[in-house]
Amino acid sequence: MFWFENMFDCLYLFKEKLNIRYNLKPITQNFEFKDDKIVLKAFLNQHLFSNREFILEENLPNKMESYCFVIEIDNMKIVYTGDITDKNDIEDLIERSDFLICESTHIEVEELLALIGRKKVKSTILAHIPEEVERKKDWINKRAKDFNCENLIFAFDGLNIDIP
Repeated sequence: MFWFENMFDCLYLFKEKLNIRYNLKPITQNFEFKDDKIVLKAFLNQHLFSNREFILEENLPNKMESYCFVIEIDNMKIVYTGDITDKNDIEDLIERSDFLICESTHIEVEELLALIGRKKVKSTILAHIPEEVERKKDWINKRAKDFNCENLIFAFDGLNIDIP
């Protein structure tokens, strides 16, 4: 966590001068934060596992871990994927989610749509959109209906979502 606090110092955001208190903790598999308003859980995914051998051989400090997050707030379930390898990274997490924010670069979109429909996700925001997906928006929206995917949204810079 030292590097993160060091970054704050480089930006002149000194801990002693900030109007907020923070307590940095590393995110690891089975990480959970809970208070009276929110529950946040982290789930390690497979996205960067192909780099493990190299990282271990070189004894690098960055373990290149990628996580998915499940957030429960106000009786809502929100899942944020970060980068993933395939549907196996999220299949057990998204059941009956109110919102799924899912990257669309490293997963086959049609496979994702089928999963979303089967798991009864209420609203999905596709993020990290590659050009080939961007070009097929109309086709993707049509396929989403075929898979009973309701409320499919393509993320863009500055996107605001109203959460009921």
